[in-house]
Formats: sequence, C-alpha cells, structure tokens
Amino acid sequence: MAGDVELAIRCEGVIEPVIFLNLLGSPGARVVAGKDGKFIEFAAANLFAGRYDITRPAPYGFRLRLEPSWQVTAFSYDV
Repeated sequence: MAGDVELAIRCEGVIEPVIFLNLLGSPGARVVAGKDGKFIEFAAANLFAGRYDITRPAPYGFRLRLEPSWQVTAFSYDV
C-alpha cells in the first residue's frame, strides 16, 4: 500500500529524536535478510506509475538496518 513513512528513533533521557525522517508518498517497502544483516528498504516517492510490487528492488530510498545493529542509510541500485 502506498503511503507516508515516519521514522523516529529515540534515546532514553533525550527529548528530541536522535533520527527523525519523513518519506511522503512512498510506493512501498521490502524486508531483506541478507548475508550482512536484516533490513527494510523504503522506496522513495514518484518512482513508479503504480504500486510497487517488490519483484525488483526500488532504485533508491532509505534503508533501516535492524540486525546486527540499528543503522539508517540512503541506498541506490543501478537501474
């Protein structure tokens, strides 16, 4: 389902989030379990004419790595 993504990572005792991202109109996301860990890739907006069907990786967006540790990075693949 297409929609907005908000990511807020907070640390105990800190009022403001350490990381705060908004991705408006994301066409989709996919969970990847690779040899270097587990992560979620959120596709950037305006990439596709319709819904994102996860048969191919999105060309770019941001990645939330979950394992072995938390990390947020931008990503891009050759199209």
